[in-house]
Amino acid sequence: DASGRVIPRPDPVAGAFTAAGVDGPAADLAEVIRECRPQVVVGYEPGGGYGHPDHVHAHRVTMRAVVLAGESGPGGPAWAVSRVFWTVQPRSLAVRLRDEAAARVAAGLPFRVPDPDAPPPSMVVDDALVSTVVDGSRWVAAKVAALRAHETQLLVHGDLFVLSNRLAQMITGIEHYRLAMGVTRSPGTGQGPDCDLFAGLD
Repeated sequence: DASGRVIPRPDPVAGAFTAAGVDGPAADLAEVIRECRPQVVVGYEPGGGYGHPDHVHAHRVTMRAVVLAGESGPGGPAWAVSRVFWTVQPRSLAVRLRDEAAARVAAGLPFRVPDPDAPPPSMVVDDALVSTVVDGSRWVAAKVAALRAHETQLLVHGDLFVLSNRLAQMITGIEHYRLAMGVTRSPGTGQGPDCDLFAGLD
């Protein structure tokens, strides 16, 4: 739609991830969690970033798997994940990046930009809900290379990328996260967000 969100098909194809249910994939992922014993798990927020059905389902599977991993089962003894984060984007940044992309498109690029009056994608949250900001600027070149490797999914044009909806989005090296489970320093302390997903963990 105009905001860049995906509208799910009413008749998903046979074998689609979304048709697999939650419990089966979650049990498989829980086995991996018990085996690898991560302190931190990162995933999509409930809306799957921009409404993509597979991403929404991945969120449900991930959250269920974290719970199941806390119980003994295949892969090893129970393992309690310390923190779960959701990838998000603060509203102030989303507006700035949208305006930057709009300026590039206005200069002649054959893409579109989201309608500023349309509701933002689900990953856009109030700035105060961002618990952690990680500066990955040193690895932007690697990020761009990884994006280019998925040429059937998107197109990279300079510091922009577009999905099949032809909506231009800026590539940034700063990643934002919302704490969904566990304890970390709250932005409400006035000290600002953490800069490390593992801050304070042994």
